[in-house]
Amino acid sequence: MDHAALIEIFPSILASLQNAKFRNNWKLIRALLPHLGRLREVVLLKRVLDIWMAKVEQRVELARVEGETLEPEKVEKWYHEFLAESAWHFSKADSWVAGQSEPLQNVAVLQYQSTVLVKHLLQTLAMLPSSSTCRLHLSAPFFEWLFVKRHLDYDLCQTLLSHALHHKIPLSTGVYSAAAMVALKEGHTSEAMALMKKREQEGVRGYIGSDDPIKEERENVASVIANMLVAKTGSSPETLLQILEPYLSSEPQPLPDASEACNDIVLYRHAWSILLSRLAREKTVTSETLLELSETMPVSCTVGHTMTCLVHGLMLRGELNKAWQILNALADMERNATDKERGRYFDRVALAVGAQVCHGLHGLDAAIEYVDNWALRPWQSLPSPGQVDNSIKLDRVCLDVLLGLCKAEGAVSIAFRLWKAALPRWGVYADDSSLKVLVDGARYASQNKEMSEEEVFRERWRDMKAGFSFRRKEVEEDQFEAYDAAGFAKGPTSVLLDPPNNTWHDEHREKPWQIARSVFRKVLLGNWPGLSDVVSPLDEVEQTMMDRFSALFDGDSGITHSTPRPSSSTSPDTPLPAPHAPYTHICPSSSAFHSYIALLGYYSLPQEIPLSFAWMRSLGVKPKWETLRLGLMYVGEAEGPRRWVKGPGGERRLVRDEEVLREWLQGWLEDDSRSLEGSEMSVPSEGDVAEFRRMFSKRNQRITAE
Repeated sequence: MDHAALIEIFPSILASLQNAKFRNNWKLIRALLPHLGRLREVVLLKRVLDIWMAKVEQRVELARVEGETLEPEKVEKWYHEFLAESAWHFSKADSWVAGQSEPLQNVAVLQYQSTVLVKHLLQTLAMLPSSSTCRLHLSAPFFEWLFVKRHLDYDLCQTLLSHALHHKIPLSTGVYSAAAMVALKEGHTSEAMALMKKREQEGVRGYIGSDDPIKEERENVASVIANMLVAKTGSSPETLLQILEPYLSSEPQPLPDASEACNDIVLYRHAWSILLSRLAREKTVTSETLLELSETMPVSCTVGHTMTCLVHGLMLRGELNKAWQILNALADMERNATDKERGRYFDRVALAVGAQVCHGLHGLDAAIEYVDNWALRPWQSLPSPGQVDNSIKLDRVCLDVLLGLCKAEGAVSIAFRLWKAALPRWGVYADDSSLKVLVDGARYASQNKEMSEEEVFRERWRDMKAGFSFRRKEVEEDQFEAYDAAGFAKGPTSVLLDPPNNTWHDEHREKPWQIARSVFRKVLLGNWPGLSDVVSPLDEVEQTMMDRFSALFDGDSGITHSTPRPSSSTSPDTPLPAPHAPYTHICPSSSAFHSYIALLGYYSLPQEIPLSFAWMRSLGVKPKWETLRLGLMYVGEAEGPRRWVKGPGGERRLVRDEEVLREWLQGWLEDDSRSLEGSEMSVPSEGDVAEFRRMFSKRNQRITAE
């Protein structure tokens, strides 16, 4: 069953899920999840999730009415099963190569789903009968199970830690370590170090009441690795060396009766990887020092996981030839590796770094050919022993690296080809981070590309003709649809590249930023057609000229519009994705929306920015503080006609668009219990926006393309 067929029958599926009893509802969902996961239908998964949570609420209410006692363990098991099933089907790769690390798939979506489900579970537990002295809380095994990378993001981590503190749940070493690593990922170094220090102070070791040596060993492994990661952010290499020294001085000895994950060799490799990665970013460390240090590395640690850090350090120092030699040596080791060693010397991470080195030495075309030669095709069988070409299952990180190289080169036409080719050619599902890089690349295309005087004249002449044209041209949304054909997916690498003497205007009618805008809108309006009915906050207070004129004479009679308040978010009855929507595997994040709003502002479309915020609210996407500041700046710069607005107290005033939008944003975000990331205030003030605008003036930077 393909995407179009699934969308066609999905209304019937939803009706069956809504009408089924709770037990049958879960059976239907279990049968549906493999199909949703195989096609990465994250948009449809959210609809299924909403229905399932509503069914849980109905089941709990029915038990209350009938006097039935629901065991909290039973309720928790429902959520556990849903999380486990969906995580398995949405994260597994279709053609995962044994020995290689599992490709990164839909991690952000799974983390969002885990956060929503756990918060709903906590609300459900609060509805169950309990005593004043014994409040219901998550069980220890389920609590521990949530602290893995597949589920845990910063929001969920804070929710779980707060729950543990409130209910006095003891925390294991693994929980503290996982929480510290999540805090580090978000840039909260002091919080991570406080978590590790608190763990040491309380003397927590292993699982409470557990005598399982394997679990205890895994806890210790997680603890040591977390210590390494905390040290990785230290201010001096000496601090790092002090912690890693036990794992750098000798050859590790594998334990005969333990799995490889519990052997000391894993810790040694992590230690060397973190050391080289940290020193690679130290400007005072030379390339000669890095090479000399790597020569002291134990033989068992000379693998792709560690050597890739060395390659990256050499690349940062401009030693591209030395980095290329190491990559070729790793490729030779991979070619001669046994089945058990497969993927140990050259994997997706090495390929991503190798693409950057190849780009520096031989250019963008060579880098794309380099990745394409290594990439496993979806229609191919798994690689045979010794096979190197077409042996690595790519993920979106490799795609993002190539899109980033296109952005640096200003090769936006190649970026759009890669965007459309990733799925049919490599089996890679782009996500919101890929969309962000694509939009940024289109925004900076004209800045990165050096244009001759003749090209500048031609472009300005085309702009002048377009300005006097009364015909409205349609944006080329579907001009790359032909690349989904088998000829494109199975063709040579040259189909991804620009033909000789090719120019953007020869191939396209629209500019890069216009196509990027079209792609972003296609993601949103294709996945959520109901967004086309969402009204801009500024349009909600728009008045006719007669309204404004009569307001001058009729007092309150003409002033009937107050500052708009945010409407309710998208309901479960929102229309389903379009039958042929190509991007149902993408849910734009706040970062992707930030790039989109920057694109609109830079190319003088500030009137679409308020609508973008309204879309974010409908989708439940909270903007970053920097995004709010950027959007308010562009709306304020446009400075449209002032609007008559009646405030909450009945007072009348003429206000600017920036003020209307700011009050709308405050109405949306005022219920948020915590401030947005990056500021103590939920919405930037007028002074914040003015200071931001002055920063561009001081740097003599333009904020628009014109």
